[in-house]
Amino acid sequence: MRNVVPRLIACLAISVLPAMSAAPAPAPLAVNVTNTEADPVQTQDVDNPAFQPFQKQEQLAFVIGVTDRLVNIPVPAGKRLVIEFVSFQCLLPIGQNPTNNSIRLNNAVTHFFLTPLQGAASSSFNVFMCSTPTRLYCDPGSSVQVFAGRNTGESAATVNVSISGHYVNVP
Repeated sequence: MRNVVPRLIACLAISVLPAMSAAPAPAPLAVNVTNTEADPVQTQDVDNPAFQPFQKQEQLAFVIGVTDRLVNIPVPAGKRLVIEFVSFQCLLPIGQNPTNNSIRLNNAVTHFFLTPLQGAASSSFNVFMCSTPTRLYCDPGSSVQVFAGRNTGESAATVNVSISGHYVNVP
């Protein structure tokens, strides 16, 4: 008798569950949205990074006697720049080394990029390179400051910098 009661309860539960789950779904309700022409309803992904791509390449030429170079890349008002990839290529005379390959954002935060030796580009120049994904943010109306440096200014040299990412609209 003890075994009969639990089995009976289990059978009742199994027979009731399909009836409970078979209840009809509520009918969909119409939704009305009212906005003015000045504030329309957005009907697409307006902040998709693919809509506002950013790419910039700068060549920083070092003349004899110059050890540091800087370039400013302005960020438009109403946009935040999201930097997603950075690369540095330093073509320095043999015996010279990169000292300060960095990006400064919002005139406040500096990010440094390690640029190891890759080998000789010729009998008189070495190549140092960095190529890295990243995630950096630069505020509207400010600028991205790209720095490159070397330990001595005895000969001419070149540093190529590439930055890519996208803009995001901000109020």
